[in-house]
Amino acid sequence: MPTLASDAERDRCARSLRDHAAAGRLEVPELEQRLALAYGARYRSQLRLALRDLPRGHGPRLARAADRVDRFMLKLHAWSYATVNGSLVGVWALAGQGDFWPGAERRPVGRRPRLARRRLVERAADAAPRPGAAPADRLAA
Repeated sequence: MPTLASDAERDRCARSLRDHAAAGRLEVPELEQRLALAYGARYRSQLRLALRDLPRGHGPRLARAADRVDRFMLKLHAWSYATVNGSLVGVWALAGQGDFWPGAERRPVGRRPRLARRRLVERAADAAPRPGAAPADRLAA
């Protein structure tokens, strides 16, 4: 069953047609023809017919959807971060509260690789032979 078009929908269709004409997609005679069709449309299907071969503007709707996904992912990340760290602190408390080992895990993940790389470089520098020092195998003999 066809749905009747409202005045606001007709105006939106006409505005969209004018925007497409301003972008160079429609010539003036074709714009006038489609505007007459849009303003004379009784059903939504007739409005769709006026816009049938023109690109749709999904940009704002997609931007809102992406924003909702970003907010959801941020909430999910914060929840999981708090849950994991709360669990680690709980295990620490149940284990007798020695050194605060969960503190190492509470650092943001982005810092860990840099710290690990720095420690690896320091160990390599400590293990490298120094100029003028006796080799380790001669000291062992």
